[in-house]
Amino acid sequence: MHSEPSPRDIIVGRGWGHTSADTMDKVDPRNLQEGAMVMARLLLRLANQEERIAEHTPLEDIVKHLEETGMRKTLEKEKKWHPHIVR
Repeated sequence: MHSEPSPRDIIVGRGWGHTSADTMDKVDPRNLQEGAMVMARLLLRLANQEERIAEHTPLEDIVKHLEETGMRKTLEKEKKWHPHIVR
């Protein structure tokens, strides 16, 4: 989903996306409807697919990867590092 930038947004910068001004009043209803339709088709296809989408990755492997790539530090700074809490 995206918004169509105004001419001013093109000159000034990135527009509303991913800012505190990125609120529902800026959503184009047709764009939202089209996005919902695409997502519904995707979910139906995935739900009816016989083979697995991917193999399960053990939590230990994910944690190890995040530590090796330096993402653990970033996630800790953002207070998002809590790998052992089940969501």
